Amino acid sequence: NTDLVTANIAMDQGEASSDERVSVNIFLPSGQSVAVSILLTQTCGDLGKIAQTSFGRGFLRLLSADGQFLHPDDSLQSAGLEDGSNVTAVAQIPRLVATQLAFAIWTYGGPAVAWGDPEAGGDCDTHGKRVRSVQELVAAEYAIAAMLTNGHVVSWGDPGSGGYVWDSRLRDVKELVAADDAFAALRADGSVVTFGDASVDCSSLQEKL
Repeated sequence: NTDLVTANIAMDQGEASSDERVSVNIFLPSGQSVAVSILLTQTCGDLGKIAQTSFGRGFLRLLSADGQFLHPDDSLQSAGLEDGSNVTAVAQIPRLVATQLAFAIWTYGGPAVAWGDPEAGGDCDTHGKRVRSVQELVAAEYAIAAMLTNGHVVSWGDPGSGGYVWDSRLRDVKELVAADDAFAALRADGSVVTFGDASVDCSSLQEKL
C-alpha cells in the first residue's frame, strides 16, 4: 500500500479539497504501468517518488499526456492532472560534477542536488527553486555554476571562485565553462561574461570577441 500524506492547504472556493484523491496511471515507455491513488494537492514530485518506488528505478521524470515535463514542486491540480490522467515516466541519465570539497548531481531539465562543504559548492539550497530545470552544471575549484533551460545562470560556493554571483548579464546564455577560480558564459548575442577571480575580467576585450 502507498502511504499518502494529507496536505493542510487553504483552498479557494471552487478548488479541490485537501483530502480529494485521484487515480493517476503512470506508464513506462516499455508499456509497464501502475495505477496510483494520490491526493490532488500533493506534488508531482510526490508522484515521481511513488513511480520510482513502484518501478524500482531511480531518476525518473514525469511527462504529461501532451508531452510536457511536470515540475516536481507543482501540485497535481496546478499541473492539470485529474482522476484518470495518464503520465509517462522517462528515465533520465544523472550527471556529476565536483569541486575540491563538494559534489553536485543533476539530470537534464531537472533540479540540482549538492552536498559537501557549503563554502566549496556543497549547498545550492540558498537558491531554492531557482536551481531546477538545469541544462548544464560546471565546477570550478570551490564553486559550481548552473545554466538553466531558460538561459539564466546561477552559482554557489566560494564567491572568490564565482559562487553566489548575481549579474543581470547572465541570461540568454548558450554555453558555460569553468576555470580554476572563475566561469565564462557565452551569450546568444556573442558576448562573453566572466565571473569569479577578478583577473579573468574580459570586459576590455569585448570589441575583439
